[in-house]
Amino acid sequence: MILLEKKDNSQSLSPKMRGRGFHRAWLILGCTVLIQGGIIGLLVNSAGVLFAAIRTDLGFRAGDLSVYYTIRQVVMAAAVGITSQLFFRKNPRVVMGVLGFLGGSSFVMMAGFHHLWQWYGAAVLAGLGISCCTTVVPMVLNNWFASKRGLVVGISMSASGLVGACFSPVCSWFIESLGWRLASVVTGGLAFALAFLGCLILVAEPEKAGLRPYGGETEPTLDKKEKADAAIEKGTVPEWAYVVAVMALFIPNTYTQFNNQLPVFAQTVGYSLGTGAVLTSISMVGNITGKLGLGILADKIGSYRAVGLLILVLGLSQVAFLFGADSLLLMKAGAFLYGTVYAIGTTAPSQVFLAMYGKEHYGARVRNGQTINSFLLAFAGVLFPYVYDFTGSFRPVFYLGAGICILSLGLLYVISGAAGRER
Repeated sequence: MILLEKKDNSQSLSPKMRGRGFHRAWLILGCTVLIQGGIIGLLVNSAGVLFAAIRTDLGFRAGDLSVYYTIRQVVMAAAVGITSQLFFRKNPRVVMGVLGFLGGSSFVMMAGFHHLWQWYGAAVLAGLGISCCTTVVPMVLNNWFASKRGLVVGISMSASGLVGACFSPVCSWFIESLGWRLASVVTGGLAFALAFLGCLILVAEPEKAGLRPYGGETEPTLDKKEKADAAIEKGTVPEWAYVVAVMALFIPNTYTQFNNQLPVFAQTVGYSLGTGAVLTSISMVGNITGKLGLGILADKIGSYRAVGLLILVLGLSQVAFLFGADSLLLMKAGAFLYGTVYAIGTTAPSQVFLAMYGKEHYGARVRNGQTINSFLLAFAGVLFPYVYDFTGSFRPVFYLGAGICILSLGLLYVISGAAGRER
């Protein structure tokens, strides 16, 4: 059993509180896995299959229905700062539980929708529900783990891809067998259930449970913190480097919004909705691989190099989509490579900003970056489907994606030189 009483004298801490034996940090990791899987895996990563069926049944244009994503992202951008601060300053279990309920309810209500404006209203609730998930989860894990940070953040963030990969074909079966209205109820209900279970024992900081971070008794965190603080105070990390880092990370991350269009893309090149669901599931396998791979590589070779490899993989996926429409095998390969894009906007920011600014200063940078990210996603969410509506093809989207990846690699090289250090 883990001891929870608070003590200031480090010599009197029990072995478990000093990090030997089973550490509660691993339970916190489990909590974040459930939250990520429920809120992001179901409400975000599985939405494309559901919305493709809605569009076909009710005759909405792809761009008009995708305004839902734009509204959702704008609400996220407006709310992420507030909900993140509430999470850390108030009871995180209550805050995340309420947000999970709002997000899940937004899908359950779709069972009775018939008009576009109703989806636009649901987008407000969904935006609130998922607003701070990808911001607070890596910060909670960085609080609880003094070592293996990249690995555990990668594990937690990959849960959304695992749930999305498993649930997309299930959702497709529900739609084909029982209709999309029942599928929306199941999706929203499961999302809330997973988020609720994840909140039961969630604690934002180990000190509030009378514990030290996992690995904190062996890692020379004080020296690293002092060096990070000194670097910032002396101005060795210039302010413009943050702007460049935001561009390098969050502009390519806008392509996560294309996942919602994968089933539509598959249909435009002659495949069925079921094949589109398979491609979505494969992209979620890439999601898992990218997040785990980035976490492991960040610990091994540094955040900048790891993120650079990920951006290169995203660029290759755009090439596969451009030239693989006639080959289902190449389409599947492109979907897998494309899925790694999810790590760029979720796992990567906390690791890169931690490398640039140190643990004491990176939190605000992550929150501000995610606010900018939400606005960019809002733009991309409506841009991609309207490109298809007006051109009849997604090829311009893939050409743009390849160019963005080349630009981002150059920007990443610039900030690695400007920051001049890894964490």
